[in-house]
Amino acid sequence: MIRVANPSDYGAVSVHLYDCWLETYSPRYGSSTVAKMKTALLNDRLDSFIASDVCLAIAKDQASIIGSAFGAVRHATLYIWGCYVREAFQLQGVGTGLINKLVNNLPPYQYMEISVLEDSQSAVSFYEKLGFRLVDNENFELVPNLLVKASKMRAAEISG
Repeated sequence: MIRVANPSDYGAVSVHLYDCWLETYSPRYGSSTVAKMKTALLNDRLDSFIASDVCLAIAKDQASIIGSAFGAVRHATLYIWGCYVREAFQLQGVGTGLINKLVNNLPPYQYMEISVLEDSQSAVSFYEKLGFRLVDNENFELVPNLLVKASKMRAAEISG
């Protein structure tokens, strides 16, 4: 089931994000980097990050959150700040469903943009299948003092 999250979900979403980061980033950047990401998440608190114009979509499998996506429309662009799906549920339409939930619950926009870590080839492929194309390369600060290469991708509409 995919739905828009409410504040009572934020604690479970934080746990989900940490679990996804362990799966995704530990092999590439080490567990100490993921621990720093978790600390930043706990210090910043998810509820303080969710402004009134931000949509947080979640996918649940019974009691567990298996996917999440954040986005907001600003200056006619839907910025997707992250779409994370647990590895066991990838390639099953969950990510596409989450992006569609954002699209259907946010104001109209001209473009969608996301920055994807370049070494996350599966994520780059996922967004390409949805119609996103590379528009720029950038450095992204994953944690303080750790810059990683990212691809800024843009799409006019979802094609998946």
